Amino acid sequence: MTRIAWSISLVALLAVSGGCTAVQRVDMDPTTLRGELRGGGVVETGDNVTVISEAQGVLTFVVTDVDGEAIRGESELGQPVEVPIDEIVALETRKFAPVRTGAAIWGGTFLVGLTAMSVAFLAVILF
Repeated sequence: MTRIAWSISLVALLAVSGGCTAVQRVDMDPTTLRGELRGGGVVETGDNVTVISEAQGVLTFVVTDVDGEAIRGESELGQPVEVPIDEIVALETRKFAPVRTGAAIWGGTFLVGLTAMSVAFLAVILF
């Protein structure tokens, strides 16, 4: 019975812990997007981005530098990435969301406690 309680608790905790990042697709036509990227504010150092480039295709990387000419970063494999702003067609960002993380932790703790109480209650009734 304890193994079942732990399994249920683990599944519940994993289900709520997925809310730690916020994915935001930047919904602009390429010309507007390029202008916004040059002006700053769309992408910041440390953001995890997926960029669709005319010349390089789909690239996912962590941003290390942004200027008026290009977005630079590092891929998951540690390779340097540079995408000229003039080639960018679409962009998606992933940012850490502290409110969602807090909600996931508190929700997970609540679900683990609720599961443990339910199992204890069932154990008393059944045995």
